[in-house]
Amino acid sequence: MSLTRRGFTLASATTLVSGLARPARAAAEPIRVGFLAALTGAASGPTRFGIQPGVQIAVEDINAAGGVLGRKIDLITRDTQSDPTKAVNAAQELITSQKVHVMVGPLNSGETLATTPILARAKMPDFHPCYVDSLVDPVKYPNSFRVGPRSGQLDEAVRNYVLNIAKIRDIAVMGDITGYGTSAVASSVAGFKAAGANVVYQSQIDATQPNVKPDLLRAQAAGAKYVVLWTVSAELLARLMNERAQIGWDVPFIGHPSLGSGEV
Repeated sequence: MSLTRRGFTLASATTLVSGLARPARAAAEPIRVGFLAALTGAASGPTRFGIQPGVQIAVEDINAAGGVLGRKIDLITRDTQSDPTKAVNAAQELITSQKVHVMVGPLNSGETLATTPILARAKMPDFHPCYVDSLVDPVKYPNSFRVGPRSGQLDEAVRNYVLNIAKIRDIAVMGDITGYGTSAVASSVAGFKAAGANVVYQSQIDATQPNVKPDLLRAQAAGAKYVVLWTVSAELLARLMNERAQIGWDVPFIGHPSLGSGEV
């Protein structure tokens, strides 16, 4: 999907919603886009600092240029609060009450694992950037489209760097306790072991847990030379980095793209 400096181009937006054309009598009807976004909670960092402002700018630019096929975009946002249950409730409300034509989000895999079956039953076109491989299935979820890399691609990039560039074999793998964190740690550990790495420690950490020192001390004691992290929570990543400094452990962190988000 083509991008400009400020967001989606008009051409890409036209492609995205061209299947939503209605009879001529409804030509002026806005295209109602449901936006399921974690604006608060543990998984909100990437959304607040990157995705939400970008989506808003894109909508403003497209509408200023005349909309899509002559129709303006009406962005209807719901805060999922980083909670799969609230994401499900918001999705149902946008479908039944707001009668959106297309859905964008949720923006993290834990919430999207919960909402994708619901959107599929409603035959709702859904675009999301979530990594878990099972979220895109042409048979089970024919209207679900990923607009980012899949989990396996992230695994491959991280594994290649650690094993072939840094040439490290002793690693720790950590993730949060969400659906994404659980599946990401499992697939990452399996991939590293299959490639001959020594996974000396693995764990799941609640993203709201204030004290992450025990996990880092265990990984350090196990002899980890790299720590691979799988969580969308910028706050958890920042706490891990701060605690790493407090215990004086000079070990690299690598993993989820949220490591490069604003709060971190």
